[in-house]
Amino acid sequence: MKNGGFEGITAKPSEAGGVFVLSLSEAEMKQFNTNQEKINQAGDDSISVSLQASGDYMLHIPAQLWKMINLSNGFAGITLSPKPSANADGSYDVKLTPAEWNVFQENQAKATVGLRNPRPARTRSPCLSMIVEATC
Repeated sequence: MKNGGFEGITAKPSEAGGVFVLSLSEAEMKQFNTNQEKINQAGDDSISVSLQASGDYMLHIPAQLWKMINLSNGFAGITLSPKPSANADGSYDVKLTPAEWNVFQENQAKATVGLRNPRPARTRSPCLSMIVEATC
């Protein structure tokens, strides 16, 4: 798999009635669990937001979320200037004014409406966990 979840595992799935079954040895199960821990590192699926002394918001967006946000028009009504470029790890850093921050949050709330299993409206998408830190 692309995410490395089965890295180091040689077992092959078998199919039974349209269901795939993967039998892992104890060592392979340990490897699988180790791989999952690597994949599920904190910060891989959340946006870090810091409030700058200027009053602007600095967002650090992981690569996976960058794609999701763009696909859901998360920056609709916001002109990103200068155009963000990817960091070495594929993440992006975006500076937003307070007004743009409000638009961004509204866009994230709208994105939840398109979910197959709608949840009560929130101020942001349920897949975006935000940490706000003041830096002065």
